[in-house]
Amino acid sequence: MFEKKYPALMLISKIYKGLAYIAFFIGIIALVFVIINSRYFEDVIIPLYTVLSSTFIGTLFFAISEIIMLFINIEENTRK
Repeated sequence: MFEKKYPALMLISKIYKGLAYIAFFIGIIALVFVIINSRYFEDVIIPLYTVLSSTFIGTLFFAISEIIMLFINIEENTRK
């Protein structure tokens, strides 16, 4: 419905959503890697920050994607 009006914004939204999924996937891989290779609790602390930061970045990218879609929907609804 609104995909024909703003193709560049739709593309940017899809790129951000793809980056969010990639960040989540990297976070899951990092978590598994940390669990497998950790011997002591101290070995887990620093890589755990990597997992938390990738989750935060993934959530941020997903939120940006949804905000772009929200603005497109608002524009479409104000024209009606």
